[in-house]
Amino acid sequence: MVCGAFSGSAQVLFSQTFPDPTKVLPSDYVATDPNETQFSALSAGSGNIIVIADGKLKYSKTNAGSNMAFTRAKSMTTSPKFVMLAMDMAVSKNTVESMAAGSFNIASPTALANNNTSPSATGVHSRITLYLSATEGTFGIVPVGNNATPAADKLFSGTQRLSWFVNKSGAEATYIGPDGKPYAIPNEASDTWVGTSRISNLISYPARSTAQDLKSFKFAITNSMVDLEFDNYVFQELPLTVPEGSVSINNGAYATNNAAVTLALTTKNATQMRFSNDKITWSAYEPVATSKTWTLTAGQGTKTVYMQVKDAEGDETTHTISDEIVFDATAPAAPSTPDLLASTDSGPSDTDNITNYVNPVFAGTAEPSATVKLYAGDLEIGTAVADATTGAWEIRSAVELPNGVHSITAKATDRAGNVGPASSALSLTIKVGPIVTLTSPASGTTNAPFTVTFSFNLGVTDFTLSDIKVTNGTASAFTVVDAATYTALITPTANDLVKVIVPADAAFNPANNNGSVESEEFKILFDNLAPTVALTASGTGYVKAPFTVTFTFSEAVTGFTLEDLVITNGTASAFTMVNSKVFTALVTPTAEGVVTVAVAAGVAQDLAQNNNTAAAAFSRTYDITAPAGYSVAFVDSRIDGKSSLATLLRISAAEIGANYTYSITSSGGGTTVTGTKVATTSSFLSDTLNVSGLKDGTLTVTFSQTDLGGNKGANVTAQVQKVIPNVVSFVEVPLIKAPSRVPFSRLPLPSQVLVTYSTGEVEMTPVTWNSSGYNGYISGKYQVTGTINALYGATNLSNLKPMVIVDLAPEVNMVNAFTPDGDGMNDTWIVLDLQHYSQVEIEVFDKDGVRLFHTTDPLQGWDGRNRHGKVVKGSYFYVVQVKTSGLVRKGVVTIIKE
Repeated sequence: MVCGAFSGSAQVLFSQTFPDPTKVLPSDYVATDPNETQFSALSAGSGNIIVIADGKLKYSKTNAGSNMAFTRAKSMTTSPKFVMLAMDMAVSKNTVESMAAGSFNIASPTALANNNTSPSATGVHSRITLYLSATEGTFGIVPVGNNATPAADKLFSGTQRLSWFVNKSGAEATYIGPDGKPYAIPNEASDTWVGTSRISNLISYPARSTAQDLKSFKFAITNSMVDLEFDNYVFQELPLTVPEGSVSINNGAYATNNAAVTLALTTKNATQMRFSNDKITWSAYEPVATSKTWTLTAGQGTKTVYMQVKDAEGDETTHTISDEIVFDATAPAAPSTPDLLASTDSGPSDTDNITNYVNPVFAGTAEPSATVKLYAGDLEIGTAVADATTGAWEIRSAVELPNGVHSITAKATDRAGNVGPASSALSLTIKVGPIVTLTSPASGTTNAPFTVTFSFNLGVTDFTLSDIKVTNGTASAFTVVDAATYTALITPTANDLVKVIVPADAAFNPANNNGSVESEEFKILFDNLAPTVALTASGTGYVKAPFTVTFTFSEAVTGFTLEDLVITNGTASAFTMVNSKVFTALVTPTAEGVVTVAVAAGVAQDLAQNNNTAAAAFSRTYDITAPAGYSVAFVDSRIDGKSSLATLLRISAAEIGANYTYSITSSGGGTTVTGTKVATTSSFLSDTLNVSGLKDGTLTVTFSQTDLGGNKGANVTAQVQKVIPNVVSFVEVPLIKAPSRVPFSRLPLPSQVLVTYSTGEVEMTPVTWNSSGYNGYISGKYQVTGTINALYGATNLSNLKPMVIVDLAPEVNMVNAFTPDGDGMNDTWIVLDLQHYSQVEIEVFDKDGVRLFHTTDPLQGWDGRNRHGKVVKGSYFYVVQVKTSGLVRKGVVTIIKE
């Protein structure tokens, strides 16, 4: 059954297919007062391109900051009430996702400027948005303000037909969608389609401004760089209703064997209807009705009946309204001969078709999907539908067949109603023998061996213990009460269902030797396991109010009552049976301390009357007294930068086993430090705490304990000042003299400087010296700076840096001869370069190693005299040391004398 579309008296307001290859300029399609094929503006914007080529309007947006648009703003005397704007569209060269790349708008002509600007989203009647995917060539249509990527099935590529329906009629309007089906749209709303996909979040999309009319439209592309192609524009006013209809042949039947059929009909917005078997030759239009008799075309096979309707204005459906049916006048072949299933063929042979089952089961095959009827003679005894693929069927006789011989046949009726011939007959013999009934004093459930009585409806022969079949048990103590009554003791094997049955032909009627009929199965559950019970309650081992205990048995029980509960240090009430296995009771403690709940053995019984076992002891500790008397303090009298990394709390008189919680804050703000642990001793130190995230100020610790019963003690507090010292000054390092060629690592730079901190401390503080700019091979003065490694985690907010001047003396040039002859020239041996050094030691030795001269004054020279006060020419050995730098010079100085 397919519904159709309208042909229509729709008025085309605008259409354009760009058919003329000589018109390639935008101006060829633009007019100030446009006709039915003209736009009022095609706007490129700065740096963008519009061309008409290959019968398409092509936009190339290469300037991301400049809009493009097409507009048709047209004044009309009468405003359309229900319009459709449709066009073919394709996108390309899009590489960046844009949720709102552009918009389509329908509004009054005054709201749509003839330029490349985008109208206000709230200043138009209806608006939908163009979504561009980051996948090149892929787009979607979404609501205004959409911020989610469309679903995969609502993303499109290639050339697609955009169809937009907008209703401002004052009432609901109907239209035929691109998929050929009718749809309703409310007043002041719109529906949007891409191809045959109706955009789900744009179904009945409400108007943006109901004050606007539907005379004009505009598209503006405002974001992204993209190429767009448009073609086959249609802007038309639609009728507010469309004629609709449906047809169903023989109420939807699959097949018929009669060419005369009955059509069930529905129509809407239609006054006339007509029909056809081939969509070529039609019957005359006639008034609409709900049914009609129709004749199918000759010949067997699938037949289609077509329907067309039209309304009072003459608008008629153009899409297909039809239904199909199979015309089949050929009777099905006879089914296969019915076969008695072995499962209902009693006796020593399951192929002799002799049975004592009065409702036997037969099987066979027939035409697939045919209805098979089974007969015993002329009596219908059952029916079934043959399998749609294999044609197999199976039928249990719905009639109890009497003793005797029966002719069993089957007939098939196909889906068209054709009845085929009967199958070959199966000769079936019913031999109903004695019937036995199984009973027992035990029923349902038992916890011990039980007796079963086997009662036949007449006296029988040959019934013995071996004829009794037991599942999960054994039979014994077989007793013959009389020819029709027997008993046996059944002993179960395991805790499970016990089944007892007497199979067919276990006993015989002595009058005709017919075997007995299989008995109904006797079933009983054997259970000799004592039920157990578990006691539970919510929460942990501590309570501070009455609490509910749940008693859960391992199986259903009876006899369990409130009086069966044994309570120590409490009372029970509100006893409730949730179900046969679960019970609850409210336990109210009497005094603080342990409350125990117990269930003794033997107070409840399962269905087999097994007594329960005793429950494991269950207890809760009743505690309503909160911890008290504890205290907290900071270990340090003041927190500085160093101790802020490892602050300790001292806790005293804590309740052992109770949780403690602390929170440290600062009057200066910062990140609160919190923690929770369990007190394992009464007095202890906390873990080291990092409070560096708290700013300077008064630190306050708030401490409390909560016991296992949930009782929270009072908050106690302690305070301490946190001050991070700052370097405010240091003692300058005096000038350092050194010889040339001294490496930086051997300069006598101090490892510490005396630093004064903002908190008043004055401490020798480590300093790291920077070697940048120092060159030991070049004499001169060097300014060496250092970095203070502040104590106490202190700051150096002013970035103070110690500085020292290193005076690097020139190279020491040794004098190797002098003439101490009293002429006032070169009379003493002196090394003038040593005057640049401190801690100098000069020694002179004779050839025997006797020291002749020693001084620590670099400006004191040797006059050449030996230990006897005489000046003797010759060579002497000298040793010069500069102890501050480790410089050592050794050599020979010669006294020259006439």
